[in-house]
Amino acid sequence: MKLKDIALAAALAIASSGALADDQNPPPVQLMPSGAGMFAASFGATHGLNEEIFVDSFVFSLPAGFGNPLGNGMVSFDSLSGPITLVVGLLASANGDAIASTDGLEMFPGSLAFTNAMAPITLTVLGFTGEGPGTPSYAGRLTFNTVAAIPEPETYALMLAGLAGVGYVARRRKEKAGALAAA
Repeated sequence: MKLKDIALAAALAIASSGALADDQNPPPVQLMPSGAGMFAASFGATHGLNEEIFVDSFVFSLPAGFGNPLGNGMVSFDSLSGPITLVVGLLASANGDAIASTDGLEMFPGSLAFTNAMAPITLTVLGFTGEGPGTPSYAGRLTFNTVAAIPEPETYALMLAGLAGVGYVARRRKEKAGALAAA
């Protein structure tokens, strides 16, 4: 078993134990349009000193009327201040896909990419604070780009069969009309 897998399993076990300090679960964050088929929202948290382990959970949803399209995107951790270390970023989508990362979270800016996700998207950040100057905090941004539906090959085959049928019927009518005019 890889060291990353062990670290992730330990982090998730700790996160589910409920013996954590000052966990933050803010209300859902609405993704705002930021271009054609693009949505974005900022997130962040501030913790007190010597809290040790924390788990923050952010839920991102699309505005009303946008349905629930598949999309690709990225979570970027832009700033980090004070004595804080982020250990795991876990991203879960409404369609059941999940991505966990222990890479890059210690280095800022860091990011976590995702594909084929559906809103709402839940980002869970696990980390710990220590002693030192400043207030432990971090901030980031989630961007979501909707993906246009791509028809399956069966859809193209059915469309071509329909066009062939319409062409066949049109040709038969033309031949029948020509035979009646010749008679």
